[in-house]
Amino acid sequence: MRFYCKCGLVLFFTVFAGILPSQGSESRIGQWWKHLFGRDKANEVVINIQELTLDENIAVPEIKSPYAAKKIRELLDDEVRRLNKVKGITVSEERNGEVVKAVIPMDMLFLPNDTLLWNRAHLVLRPFVRYISEPGMFSLLVVTHSDGTGSAGYNLNLTDRRASEIRKWLIDNGGNGEMIAIYGCGAEEPVAGSNSIENRRKNRRADIYIVPARTLIKQAERGKIDF
Repeated sequence: MRFYCKCGLVLFFTVFAGILPSQGSESRIGQWWKHLFGRDKANEVVINIQELTLDENIAVPEIKSPYAAKKIRELLDDEVRRLNKVKGITVSEERNGEVVKAVIPMDMLFLPNDTLLWNRAHLVLRPFVRYISEPGMFSLLVVTHSDGTGSAGYNLNLTDRRASEIRKWLIDNGGNGEMIAIYGCGAEEPVAGSNSIENRRKNRRADIYIVPARTLIKQAERGKIDF
């Protein structure tokens, strides 16, 4: 399954409650809503990150409580300091400090044109496993980019396979696959020109977004985060 980098059109949902075709059956809208999001036992909407675009996944779930948002920002400030100790990666905060973004040069993960992680990639990836070792605490969004050398199809295939390989490693090493969404973007989103070796190296990268999930938000609302 391919996941798309761009947000595209914003989706607007209109749900008409109580209108069912017949007793014991379910409306088409209800079935579609459940397929996209699902519902837990308390009838709360549970976001299925596999169905959302990158932009949508960065934006949700919304932290409505200012108190909870403050607690989460404090936690993520500590995580930024911890991740900054990993040599070679760049760490920043987004969404007003509620999301962390780590940028990893692709040559720290893969050899040129390869789709299998090289033998030192674990040194960079291991610090991210803790975020998805317990369901509901964080989501990881893995976004892979290439430098534009070669055809568009080649680059899309390369970044798709590399994103899948990173996801597989995270799962094999203790991560929960339901909390990982992957996006292979080809060469569509460069951060520099392609007129030099150094610029092409900057464009070859993996972005990993660390996004608070529902369990973490609920803990922050109660004032005690167990992480």
